[in-house]
Amino acid sequence: MLSNMSFNRFHHRQLPKGLTLLELVVTVALFAVVSLAITKLYLQVLSAQDRILDEQNIIADLNYATTVFVDEARRSVLQTEPAGACGDTPGLDCANKFFCSSSVADRVCLMGRDYARINYYTAAGLFQALRGGSTYGITSSDINFSVASFRANTVGNQIDIKIEASGDNQYQQKVFYQNYLTK
Repeated sequence: MLSNMSFNRFHHRQLPKGLTLLELVVTVALFAVVSLAITKLYLQVLSAQDRILDEQNIIADLNYATTVFVDEARRSVLQTEPAGACGDTPGLDCANKFFCSSSVADRVCLMGRDYARINYYTAAGLFQALRGGSTYGITSSDINFSVASFRANTVGNQIDIKIEASGDNQYQQKVFYQNYLTK
């Protein structure tokens, strides 16, 4: 009987519990695949967020520029200047008009209440104004204004505005603005 008990005890002994090498390899591989997928998703979200922030900056700058222009245009008076008074656009008759644009429509002229000539245009990627001999930029340098079109009607009481702006970073987001202003 004693020999029978020792035999049973020897065979019922518990083996150490743990993971096999195959189970570890499968677990590490699954973790690596899931980690790569999460990293890729995270990078895509960051990229989308950067593009959205870039577009919001462009829109904010564009809104500021158009607000300055529209505010000044609404306060403008009838122009009494003779032909050629709109900056460097010879032969352009702005007399008795609120808005006057050049033939290529890349600049618009108006007159402030103080009877100072104001020219709005884009140059070197900035939306700029020339007022009383002084040029000042209305927009920041990190926004590139590539197209600005101002078309005044023949009577000079309405102006159509088209502006294209893009960011100055890797995404080059483009924003288009189109509106009209009636005096």
